[in-house]
Amino acid sequence: MPCYEVRMMTVEFKAENRELLKKALDSLGWNITENEESIHTDRFTINLKTQKVTVESSNMYYVNELKKQYSLEAIKKVTSLKKWTLQTKGQNKYQAVRY
Repeated sequence: MPCYEVRMMTVEFKAENRELLKKALDSLGWNITENEESIHTDRFTINLKTQKVTVESSNMYYVNELKKQYSLEAIKKVTSLKKWTLQTKGQNKYQAVRY
C-alpha cells in the first residue's frame, strides 16, 4: 500500500491562440517547455490539440490563475486593436475606455 496518493485530473481549457497563451504564461513568470502538441509548466501540461490540461488536483489553483491571465491578455489585445485604453477598476475588474 503506498504511503501517498497523487490524484490527477483533466480540465477543459479552450486556449486556441498559442501566442496569447504563451504571453499569459510569461506574464505569470512561469517557465515553460513546449513542442508542437503541448506546453509544459512545472505544475501542469496543456495539450493544444485536445484543449485540455492535465494537472494534480492540488495544483488546480494555478490553472485558474492561467485562465484569468489568458482572458486578460485577450482583452488587452482586442482593446489595443480597437485603439481603446484598458483601465483597472479593482481586482479582476477592468474597463475599456475609448478616447
